[in-house]
Amino acid sequence: MFSSAKGGEVYTAGDTVLAYHGPMLYESLVMKVEEQVSRSGTAETKYFVHYKKWSRNYDEWISAERILPINRASLKMQKDLQAHLEQISASSGGVSAPDDVLSQPSRKRRRIDAEVEPPSNDYKREVRVGITTTELKTRLVDDWIQIKDKKLVPLPRTPSVSNIFDNFLRSNKKKRPASEALLVEAVEGLRAYFDRCLPTILLYRCERPQFEEVRAAHPELAPSQIYGAEHLLRLFVKLPTLLANTSLEEDTFQVLQQKLSEFIRYLEKHQFELFCRNYVTQSETQSSRG
Repeated sequence: MFSSAKGGEVYTAGDTVLAYHGPMLYESLVMKVEEQVSRSGTAETKYFVHYKKWSRNYDEWISAERILPINRASLKMQKDLQAHLEQISASSGGVSAPDDVLSQPSRKRRRIDAEVEPPSNDYKREVRVGITTTELKTRLVDDWIQIKDKKLVPLPRTPSVSNIFDNFLRSNKKKRPASEALLVEAVEGLRAYFDRCLPTILLYRCERPQFEEVRAAHPELAPSQIYGAEHLLRLFVKLPTLLANTSLEEDTFQVLQQKLSEFIRYLEKHQFELFCRNYVTQSETQSSRG
């Protein structure tokens, strides 16, 4: 038996606990317990946990700080975190940051795309593209919490949004070569949306100085070549509103929705390879470029 470093709790293989994954708490099963050597050379108790009702692909080793015993207090904390997630969930099924945090575009700013028109009062197109999976919603909430803690995504990102798009196209070319042209068109449209939306509606205010610095250092690069999956996921929060106001033909619009849904599934499947694990402070971003 091992003693947790947080509160003196003792966990053994077979225990059911609450474990943090991102900012959320999930009921989990402790499968293994080991003493491991940390990077600093000190011994540390690690727990191999399985998040119940999740794929075993998400099983992982975690430290005691991410584990809570199941009791009234921890269950209340889990409920409060879930309520917070629902509070900032967008009506589209995605997650959006509070209005006082996101940079808002000027009302005089030009339209994002030539095909985006003012919404009609007598017609509202149904859009079924959104972030509905718990895993990706959790990443959006975690992203927001990191920004609130004055942390930033290190730039330029690897892989970049352009890298992600290119890899997605290559993977689908092998599976469904017949639909490649439609997929390329959808991805290129999404790339154009990202490049135009990033400076206006995808940045938090505290990220603007970093954006200006990186753009000055890399004037030859488009936003999709600088930013990564974290900011791309924010675009999918805004997409339902943007797409609802397009003038695309209905059959083309339905195909576009299908292709975008395929891309969201790709993001979820490869999320551990695509998303940033360690955000940095503003001083760290400046020193890395200095």
